[in-house]
This record gives sequence, structure tokens and C-alpha cells, in this order.
Amino acid sequence: MAQEEQSLAVTLPVRRLVEFLLRTGSIDSRFTGFDRANEGARIHRKLQRAAVREHPDYAAEVALRQVFRCETIEYTL
Repeated sequence: MAQEEQSLAVTLPVRRLVEFLLRTGSIDSRFTGFDRANEGARIHRKLQRAAVREHPDYAAEVALRQVFRCETIEYTL
């Protein structure tokens, strides 16, 4: 009689995956200033506002889901 294979299902938000991967810092060791993240967020908001004006059906965020299988583990991102 064959043994039934156990499988594991893991659901992981992309943000948590990226935070885990980048937990040790940047590969770029040059100093870029303390306000770089704030400036990037400001520019991102500006681009999103422009996109809404140009494309009324523009969505700032959309839900995506992808399932990957590796041997007996199923990953849902």
C-alpha cells in the first residue's frame, strides 16, 4: 500500500517576503541621505495622481495572486 503524500500550503504576502529578503540592508553602501524614502513616496503619489487624471479607470493598487508548487509545498503569494 502506497503512503499518501503530505503537502504543505504556505500563504505569504509579497511585502513580507520582500521585507525578509531585504532584512540585512542594501547592496549599495553609498550614503544617499535620510529623506530618500520620503522623496520617493512623494514622487510616487504625484505620478499616481497624474495617472488618474489621464486614465479615469486607473487603479493605484490591484490584488494579484500566484501559486507556486515546489515538491510537496504549495506557496501562494
